[in-house]
Amino acid sequence: PASFKFSGGGDWLAVRLNRASGDTSHRGADLVLRDLAGGSTRNIGNVDQYDFDDAGKQLAYTVDAGDRIGNGIYLLNPATGTTQPLNTGAFDYDQLVWSDSGANLAVLRGEKPEGEVQRVNTLLAWTNAGTPKMKSIEYDPSKDAGFPKDMVVSEFTSPHWSADGSKVF
Repeated sequence: PASFKFSGGGDWLAVRLNRASGDTSHRGADLVLRDLAGGSTRNIGNVDQYDFDDAGKQLAYTVDAGDRIGNGIYLLNPATGTTQPLNTGAFDYDQLVWSDSGANLAVLRGEKPEGEVQRVNTLLAWTNAGTPKMKSIEYDPSKDAGFPKDMVVSEFTSPHWSADGSKVF
């Protein structure tokens, strides 16, 4: 279904349109970003999830396109129009979440092995996203000997940031 969000401060409006009817090959749809002061509009295709950071200075979005072409998580500075791919690949990206304050971002990246019930996900996170101090974090349960072998990081709930924004779980 269509949805919309205002940036913090109300300078920008992001509207995700409905997908074309009958198209079930991917979840992405057009996202229209409107500068409410200047009147300019930008259209970003195949967007699945999107959200502004707490300050309203950055828009993070995931792409879910047919045949997974261009899938990934991207960071857009609406004021400059600069888009930065944070992670791309032939995966599904889900559960995009910003920390309650600051510019810390997390998402799940995964794929569903044939015959399995749930996807196998990796947790991706960035602290100070979109700044020169940005640091990426990746947690792949398959590389953690302490993670139960018959379990997955589920895409049915989003990651959570600690109250101070220093940890994601």
